[in-house]
Amino acid sequence: NIGVVIAAPYASGWLANSEGTATYMYNQAPPDIVERTRHMTSICDAYDISLAAVALQFPLAHPAVAAVIPGAKSPQEAEQNRQYLMTPVPTNVWRVLKDEGLLDPNAPTPDP
Repeated sequence: NIGVVIAAPYASGWLANSEGTATYMYNQAPPDIVERTRHMTSICDAYDISLAAVALQFPLAHPAVAAVIPGAKSPQEAEQNRQYLMTPVPTNVWRVLKDEGLLDPNAPTPDP
């Protein structure tokens, strides 16, 4: 068996800080990505969960994924990544993201 390692789960920082100075895949985000991210953020906000926590935990549900490497520029960012991994994501968040077409309806999602 070969496991997949996921790098850049925040899309070069975009999903962790889309309202700040982050880029999307190292470039300015196109308008459709900005709108999609705003929609995802509003759903996460309704459940009091960070989009960054959702983005970091999502790939771990896939059976082929062995590890996720979020990267960190400082010890504080490393600690924040740990916090995102430990934050429970409500099951309804995954359901709503799928219902709204923001995640593939067949994508595996973490168990509650």
